[in-house]
Amino acid sequence: MLSEDQQALFGLVNYAASELNALQRVYIGLSHSVVSEPWLDATILIQRNSILRVWSAKIFEFFDCIEQLVNKKGLDAVVRNLVDEAERELVQLRADDGYALVRNVRHEATNHFSFKAAKKNLPYLADHADCNLYLHELDGNSYYPMGEELMFIARLNRHGANLSSKEEKAKALDDWMEWNFKANAWVRKFHLAVFKRVLDGQVPDRFARETWKWVDPVLVADTSPPTAPLFLRKTAPCSA
Repeated sequence: MLSEDQQALFGLVNYAASELNALQRVYIGLSHSVVSEPWLDATILIQRNSILRVWSAKIFEFFDCIEQLVNKKGLDAVVRNLVDEAERELVQLRADDGYALVRNVRHEATNHFSFKAAKKNLPYLADHADCNLYLHELDGNSYYPMGEELMFIARLNRHGANLSSKEEKAKALDDWMEWNFKANAWVRKFHLAVFKRVLDGQVPDRFARETWKWVDPVLVADTSPPTAPLFLRKTAPCSA
């Protein structure tokens, strides 16, 4: 019989792992390369960065949850051991080069909108920043790169980098992405550890089995090239 702590932790890690896998999958579908057309590169980076930031925020939320459990008294012994082991592993992940950048940008451009941060970023806004407003009859196709330039790219510059070219911006985002992939892999590893420690042997009548399911091909894509669109096409109304 599982304790309430064990049930709660198992449900929590299932929730986190599923969300993070979904966001990673969406991000991979958005990984279009810049094409040296400033107006197009802007929307590629805005779309890609938006999901990258949401994905990062969810990773940090899960890490914060584990840290809070570390200090929680009265936990079930199995859950206590899992949480303490996780915290030791997270120390190593936080030592990675990408962690400091993701952490520092998180509070001002990932999880929150901050007027104070916008003012602090102004001196770091590139002279050649794209401040055009790109409008379309479909609102979802409109975009405004100055916001990305000020709240995200200028914040990266304030962190210590000097991102003057689109290639440098793309490199910084690749470094961020690599840290996210490492963090996501750790969550999957922790999810497996919880499964083995909490459930293994508790339900002897259940076992893994291979099954085949049919899925409509429209719901499946290769990991390369990117599959998510940058723009939507207006659909003509159906005739009666």
